[in-house]
Parts: sequence; C-alpha cells; structure tokens
Amino acid sequence: MRRGWFGPKQMGWGASPSSWEGWLVTLLMIGGMAVSIRLFVRPLHDTTGLATPALTALMSGAWVLALLVIVALTYKDSSRS
Repeated sequence: MRRGWFGPKQMGWGASPSSWEGWLVTLLMIGGMAVSIRLFVRPLHDTTGLATPALTALMSGAWVLALLVIVALTYKDSSRS
C-alpha cells in the first residue's frame, strides 16, 4: 500500500501535507522559490531585458507547477483506500 505524502484537507477543497515527506517537500519548495527569485531574477532581467515582475511571476509559476506535479504523484485519497 502506497502511503501518500499529501491527502485531502480536513475542511475545504485541496490537498494538504499528510506526512513528514509532504511537509518537507512543501518547505523545500517555498525555500527554493525564495532563493531562486533572490538569486536569478536580477541576472535574468539584465540578460533578457524582461521586466522584473514578469520574471518573478514566471519563476513562481514554475515552482508552483512543480509542487502541483509532486502533489498529484503522491496524493492519497482516503476515500479510495
């Protein structure tokens, strides 16, 4: 039986970390997003000429998409046991 890293929230819609692996992935994603924005947005702006808010949005979107893929791959629905 596969143990899910993420599962349904107690209230509302969406997924929530349900194991230490899920919490670790969530914290690493938040930290990785903050560090990558801090380190790479300015050099990318200087190289490409794109606006800083646009680069920040693109980078944040990439991190959120990566998190959603991990959630989808490790989601365990308790109703399906």
